[in-house]
Amino acid sequence: IGSDVQKQFANDHQAEQVAFKAYNEAIRLAVEVGDNGTRSLLESILQDEEDHIDWLESQLDQIDQMGYQNYLTEQVS
Repeated sequence: IGSDVQKQFANDHQAEQVAFKAYNEAIRLAVEVGDNGTRSLLESILQDEEDHIDWLESQLDQIDQMGYQNYLTEQVS
């Protein structure tokens, strides 16, 4: 959600940060109750979230360094 790509990335990054915290809390709870299957599944999902956060941060950094219009031009080339 966002009126342009940069805002979409920023909003997605914020949502991913919330999800990251929630998955960590759920993993903590799974460890606490001894549910290793759920813990393992959540750790796998958390890794995907971390990868997505890294990708989003990379894209936002490129936008900052290149400028928004240059970034968009680079994406369609």
